[in-house]
Amino acid sequence: MSNVEYNTLSLMDLWRLSDVLSVEDAAILIIGGNPGEKVTECVDNKDVEYVYWKGHKDYPAAFKALRNAILSNKLRADVKYSMRGAQFTSTFDESVYEISQGPDEEQVCYSFLISRSDDPLYSSSSSGQTRLNFSVDDIWQERFFYICREPNWEQTLVEVDDLKEWISCSGVFPPFFSPEGKAEGFRDKSHPRYSAKLGTAVAAWENVDAPEPHSSVKQTLSSRIRSNGEKYGVGDGKGIVSATAAEEVAKVANWNTKGGANPTPGPGDPHPTKQSEPIENYTYSSDQEASEAIETEEYIPF
Repeated sequence: MSNVEYNTLSLMDLWRLSDVLSVEDAAILIIGGNPGEKVTECVDNKDVEYVYWKGHKDYPAAFKALRNAILSNKLRADVKYSMRGAQFTSTFDESVYEISQGPDEEQVCYSFLISRSDDPLYSSSSSGQTRLNFSVDDIWQERFFYICREPNWEQTLVEVDDLKEWISCSGVFPPFFSPEGKAEGFRDKSHPRYSAKLGTAVAAWENVDAPEPHSSVKQTLSSRIRSNGEKYGVGDGKGIVSATAAEEVAKVANWNTKGGANPTPGPGDPHPTKQSEPIENYTYSSDQEASEAIETEEYIPF
């Protein structure tokens, strides 16, 4: 039998291997808990099974912060929703029951779900690509479906890098995501001498390794700043960073001050920086609609 000693990792170390996390797991990690230690309780509510999470007393505060950030487009997320059919078949006697629409559900026609065209002028066409995680034959006789208005937070995912950036901008430093502790003074938004332009410039410099194709370093930095500068305080309070403000900050972070054409990247050079797109988890028709979505707290999964 081998006498090799293996270097054992803690459960929390293993969670650091994840590039993406569910919103619920992220909330537990923020408060210093282990997502693997969850107590679940199944509650039957009108033939629909819900799972409530317990065992982490500070979970609601962390979850609400994540939820609000996602709904207000301040934290990028891959949002998922739960869906069910209009009928329920009993496992006891195989009787079929109609389940009425709940107050937190939206009715969606079957044709809308699977008939889609890549051309917006022919959106009702059955051409185009549609991703389904179930067989069409299983639902062919369904007239419509019900989709929960509240996202499924157990399946909604956030990238760890985006999560760390959002946490850093919030001025808190949970040990799991910030093992080095509190950020330097120039990154700390609560510091009395915090400079929004300096914090934005440093963040842009750290996140841009090389210019985007057909762009200069300064242009790439400016694009990054316009997409993320609001987090650091250079925006107008409505999520918009002006081109003038972005250019001023980009001048500070620009390392290619000589200008000129950008050299062709070699084998050992860093890959061009992926362009940071504006966060658009949700589109609201008005500020009031956005506010109402964030303030709704009827479903807190804990």
